[in-house]
Parts: sequence; structure tokens; C-alpha cells
Amino acid sequence: MKLVFCFFGLATVASTERACDNGWLPYRNHCYWFSSNPATFHYAVDTCSERGSNLIEIRDAAEDKWVLLQSLIRGFSQVWIGLTDIVDEGIYVYPSDGAKSVYLNWNIGQPSGGAGENCAAIRTPFQKWHDFPCSNNVSYICKKPAKHFV
Repeated sequence: MKLVFCFFGLATVASTERACDNGWLPYRNHCYWFSSNPATFHYAVDTCSERGSNLIEIRDAAEDKWVLLQSLIRGFSQVWIGLTDIVDEGIYVYPSDGAKSVYLNWNIGQPSGGAGENCAAIRTPFQKWHDFPCSNNVSYICKKPAKHFV
């Protein structure tokens, strides 16, 4: 009988811990923070970094669909994602580490902006990615690993 009580007690204590900080939404072992004000791509990257996170780097179709749903719920028409070809035209990489994305969801004919459009965003009405000028003010999402408790 004591074993059951101890287990119940530990489960209760563990459940009071938060995997994500206040204001962050959990999904698949990560925490997401949604901007309340649109910003330029570089401001979004800097803000996410200041929050101990990265501008969202979408890794697979499931995450892409979840981000799209969350963006639609919030009324975002466009959302910056962490992909840019500012260093090497036509080669989109994550700003956090310079790696190429394995998962891509570009709309037909995208990216198309050449040297004038170097930053990627989801266009929620199309449910696909587009390239835009980095100076555009667009909503954004920061992402960081969830806290794990032993």
C-alpha cells in the first residue's frame, strides 16, 4: 500500500512542474512563443535569441500543420520562419546554424524573389511558404526545447 501512495505522491509533485515557461505553448517536446506584434525578420531573430530560443525552424509536415493551425487561430496572415538565403542567393538555410532545411513546403513558383526577397514566411491563406523582403513586418514564432524533469 505504501508503494502506491509514494507513486501517487511523486506523480502529483511532477505534475506541478511546467515543461514551458508562462506564455509559451508546448508541442512535441518544444515550447513556442507567438509574437503579438509583427516585426522585420532580423528583429524576430534577435528577439527569439534574447528569449533563449530560435526563430521557428520547421522540421516536418506535422509541425508545419500545427504552426499553420496556431497561426490561423491567432489571425496571422504571414509568419516568419527561420529560413534565409541572405548569405548565398537561392540556398535557404537556418539562421541558427547555417544548415539547409531537410523539410520544405514552398508554394509553386517559390522562392521567387531573387536578391530582393531573402527571408521565408508561411502565407497562411495558401498554407505554403513564400519568400519576402526581410524588411517586411510579419508575425513570428520563437521555438526552444521543452524543459525535461527527472
